[in-house]
Amino acid sequence: MIPGRVSRRASVASQIGKCADAVLRCFNDTASSDRFAPPYCNRCLTKRTRRSVAALRCCCLALPSSSRIALSSPPAHRIALVSLGSGSRSFRSTRQPQRAKTPQSGTEPFQHLAYLAPLCHEAYSRSKRMGRTRREAQPTSASGGENMSVLSIDTVVVLFKWTLLNPLLSIAYLAALGCDRYTCKSSNEWVQHGLRAAKHLLVADASQRTSIGVAAIVVLLGWSLVLSSHLWYNRVYLRPIRRNQWKDQLVLITGGASGIGYRTAMRFASKGARVVVIDIRKLPDPQASSLSSRGPNEAAARQNISAYICDLASEDALTKVLKSILAIHGTPTVVINNAGFTHSQPITRLSASQISRLIHVNLTSHLWILQHLLPHMIQSARADGRSSHIVSTASVMGHTGVSQMIDYCASKHGVVGLHKALRYELDYCHRCPQIRTTLLVLGHVKTQLFDGLPTNILARFLGPVVHPDAVAKRIVTAVEKRRGGTIAMPWYANWSEVFALLPSWATDLAHWLLASNSSMDGMNRARQKQS
Repeated sequence: MIPGRVSRRASVASQIGKCADAVLRCFNDTASSDRFAPPYCNRCLTKRTRRSVAALRCCCLALPSSSRIALSSPPAHRIALVSLGSGSRSFRSTRQPQRAKTPQSGTEPFQHLAYLAPLCHEAYSRSKRMGRTRREAQPTSASGGENMSVLSIDTVVVLFKWTLLNPLLSIAYLAALGCDRYTCKSSNEWVQHGLRAAKHLLVADASQRTSIGVAAIVVLLGWSLVLSSHLWYNRVYLRPIRRNQWKDQLVLITGGASGIGYRTAMRFASKGARVVVIDIRKLPDPQASSLSSRGPNEAAARQNISAYICDLASEDALTKVLKSILAIHGTPTVVINNAGFTHSQPITRLSASQISRLIHVNLTSHLWILQHLLPHMIQSARADGRSSHIVSTASVMGHTGVSQMIDYCASKHGVVGLHKALRYELDYCHRCPQIRTTLLVLGHVKTQLFDGLPTNILARFLGPVVHPDAVAKRIVTAVEKRRGGTIAMPWYANWSEVFALLPSWATDLAHWLLASNSSMDGMNRARQKQS
């Protein structure tokens, strides 16, 4: 390796380490005299910041051994272990992995891997233990013991999100490179330094790749800021719901007896909110083994849930239930239109009553509920500034089409249009920005709705199966933070609207690769075998 290049890498690595420590100190309340051991605590570092700084430290670990700085410091091991340990919160723990022996030579480019061995082993052991605990805590899905795909495009996206597309990492790296300004004796030298960098950017060879790397970091920083622009919410700022305010929240959920609706109801109820569930079926028996094994918290949360059995396809029955809810419980602050089902049959095999029932449950019930509850929600918002939230459950089928799901796709297209029109009607017609709207665009969720749906390897990678509890967590977070917009799960659902811009041959190719049009036949055969 060229000595000059080694020295430059060592300088850059040293500056990255200094920036990492500076970022860490910015999020701590107390100062520390030890340069590489600032006091870390959960109160000072947010979860997002901890992961970002962990990614920055891991990048320092990946540098050659000649440019290694502060890698043996306890905070670096603790931060990386917390980040890699699947969300562990043991920041105050002083347990450290056994360090490998420090290599003496500083010119071998892969000697730094000796530092990663004990770190990765401890992180793997911890994540394995936590994964086992989570699997024991998760409920048994209605779709059987089907395992979700371990490696998917969502995993790759999360990896890039916290590394290459991490704004904090890009800014810190650029700041480290900008520290060369203090080595210049005058402003002219700084200008000349910038001109040389621009020249290297235009005319690059094997020895001038640093400028190209800087340009790549700048581009990644721009993309990361654009992709993280959802953090720059929102037209009118509303304070999040505090812990002591959940008891004043009334949540109405349709289709809350199973799947996403039930998990969402349990999460709201566990926070102390009053929950009203409307479904044609009863709630699961709390004495069942699948529920009793989850601990006493769910039994206590069930006390905050009131269930109403109602056929959402009947306007008269739904109207009576809504009037009863308004009289007994009051005006809901959160309305989640979640009920829905599918026939998964060709349109020629369905009767008119079957099609009408599906449209009523999946789409028209949304309109009936809004027609009865929205005036009360607007009145509450204008009277005392009370904020509310409306969540509509749609699907990627609301932006595309699949064989044997004509009626279902039509209903979900209607839900997407309903959500978009409702948002503008609240803003410009009723002048009520306190009522937020959220649209759920979901792919394959592990519920009874698509029980037995077969998928190939490519479909499992691009469209992994989503657990209902993960969807419920996103819903509760959006309501708690009062965030409007769209929740798309898994990652490919964010691009479902882009498919409409593609030529027909591209969409046909995507359907053929994913075998989406033939998957309904396999699902129907699996259901017939089970019956």
